[in-house]
Amino acid sequence: MAYADWLQQNGQTQWAAFVRYQCEAPDQSLNHFSARYMFDLFDEVGKFDPFESDWLKKLPQLPGVVWWGSGFKGGFVHDVCFQPGTAFVEHGATVFAATPIDSISVERLTAESLGAILTSPLLGRLECLSLYGHYRDEGMRLLAACPYLTRLKWLFVMEYGCGDEGAEALAACPYLGNLHYLYFNDHRIGDRGALALARSPNLRGVSFLSFNETERLSPAVVDELKERFEYLDGWPTRPLAEEP
Repeated sequence: MAYADWLQQNGQTQWAAFVRYQCEAPDQSLNHFSARYMFDLFDEVGKFDPFESDWLKKLPQLPGVVWWGSGFKGGFVHDVCFQPGTAFVEHGATVFAATPIDSISVERLTAESLGAILTSPLLGRLECLSLYGHYRDEGMRLLAACPYLTRLKWLFVMEYGCGDEGAEALAACPYLGNLHYLYFNDHRIGDRGALALARSPNLRGVSFLSFNETERLSPAVVDELKERFEYLDGWPTRPLAEEP
């Protein structure tokens, strides 16, 4: 709020109102789509598009650093995409110094480039990590050994993702105690890996698990997953509490 007060004092009324608007809901990220529905803010200061602001345009424009589709949190851009993974190694320090990043997507990964990323203490700021590329089980083993992911709440294992060995590595990871949402897409996980996730004492905070589909799993394993997780593939696994 101190930043909003400074903006107000320096004639940036709309931007100050936007920062206050977001600080009222600090856990919510605002993307370009949802920005169109800030009716309360528009009533207060008139139509305002933070995605056309000079603040966004002044962020570092570097090879492999993609700000398109980024969102705001607390009035600041908080997420960014690196493509390929080597762009993080080359420019991560500059990007993280420019804005309070807590969410990144990394595309066109290999196990080697993912391993290089996972050596960076910058990852200690992350709450959300999305991984795209050919990293497979080896990449998940490297991720499970990374000590910088203790703040991570959301993990998206995308594209050519892992199989049973990768799932078992994540299940054994001692650094993911704050993880809340775990999403797998285009994976090769079967009963063995699914059971490791369901029985993991390290993933105690995970309540949302998505395999994108569970057809390859046996009914008994699906039942155990439903017993362990509150949501499976986006669906609640137990009756929702009725409102009083």
